[in-house]
Amino acid sequence: MEIREGNVFDVIVAGAGCAGFCAAVQAGRSGLNVALFEHFAMPGGSLTVLGSNSIDQFNNPHRPVGDRIIISGIAMEYVLELERRGFAAIPDMDAPYRVHWQYGVKVNPIAAAQCMDDFLLQANVKLFYRQGIVAVDTTKTQNGTRVDSVIVTTKNGLVRHKAKIFIDCTGDGDLSVWAGAKYMISQELQPGTMRLYPAGNSDAALFEKSDKAWSEATVKDPGLREILCSGRFESLLSSKGDNTNHICGLNTADSESRSDTEIKTRKQIVEMLSVIKSSGAPMDIIGSAPESAPRESRRIEGDIVMTGDDYLNKRIYDDAVCYTYWFIDIHRDNKPSRIVYLNDEKTPSISLGAMRPKGLLNVYTAGRCVSADRESQSAIRVKASCMAMGQAVGAAAAVALRNHTVNTRLVNTDEVKDYLRSQGAIVPER
Repeated sequence: MEIREGNVFDVIVAGAGCAGFCAAVQAGRSGLNVALFEHFAMPGGSLTVLGSNSIDQFNNPHRPVGDRIIISGIAMEYVLELERRGFAAIPDMDAPYRVHWQYGVKVNPIAAAQCMDDFLLQANVKLFYRQGIVAVDTTKTQNGTRVDSVIVTTKNGLVRHKAKIFIDCTGDGDLSVWAGAKYMISQELQPGTMRLYPAGNSDAALFEKSDKAWSEATVKDPGLREILCSGRFESLLSSKGDNTNHICGLNTADSESRSDTEIKTRKQIVEMLSVIKSSGAPMDIIGSAPESAPRESRRIEGDIVMTGDDYLNKRIYDDAVCYTYWFIDIHRDNKPSRIVYLNDEKTPSISLGAMRPKGLLNVYTAGRCVSADRESQSAIRVKASCMAMGQAVGAAAAVALRNHTVNTRLVNTDEVKDYLRSQGAIVPER
């Protein structure tokens, strides 16, 4: 098939999830010619399309009152604008909540995506929705492999777009892998989650019969348990279907595995619907996300590999460009999760070197595919941290091009940090 020649950009961002959104906005605000490619029809990824509508976590609740916010910049600007529009609920970040998720910013997914559109367009980012990247063109140089262009799929065939610097926010690290980067992947991946949209009456007394029916169904088919982790229909309804199931065996970095898992998931949800209807439960499931949201897949090997020990020791890397805050949170197939909480005012950081794929000359990564072991990845994958990473690499790309280089290893980290501060971001200090 003929590949048509497209445009030439300063920066191409692959993936418009939380990380890609902030990377593109920051690069665009820096005066660069930026393109953002996304295979879904809207930005936001897990937050919007896949329905996991909580942005966690902007604060370290163990720090002194008034000094608990550790992620600001574009991410905070965005949620404050959503709140102003009436589509975000921002909790009191100084309140002594019992559990971490109570600090999450809950948003309306549709409004969240539309607000992202506004931010991106105001930053003069060229948007390419429903145009996913399918291949890359590279050149071997003395300093490493340079990515020259990406090939995207459109309704008019394949199109090649060129850029100076590329930012991989695909979640699975697709752009980096196709360019030849090495990656890490666990033998047993964390299960994903399928967002469900239930409707009905939440009177607890009405659910006793249906929960008994569900318990009997899972005895006959133990595989059904992963589709409703709590084992109670009332909890599915009261949580509005958010984060209530485990999709075991999901590997979004493998197309065949993904197809098989999604088919199994839909079958299990329909089996659950049959139990609901036969039991007379006062509820229905009226919709779901179009696919399962993953927690873990490929992690691109970078110049630095961040570790769980570093995370729990709250290491401030020499090239730290943003903070991160969540707990070690490894979900497991039909087993208790591995949870290790942080418990003092020291706050972990993210290394710029972990966002430079080893062997690639002009590529940054941001989001859950950055260079980390399994433990630290389970903590830094949350949305607020991904947004902070995205802004950091957007700023790093701007600093590189301002200094007339595409080599990410020639970028001065102190200059990146100074620029991030000027953009309202909070930068770790040693």
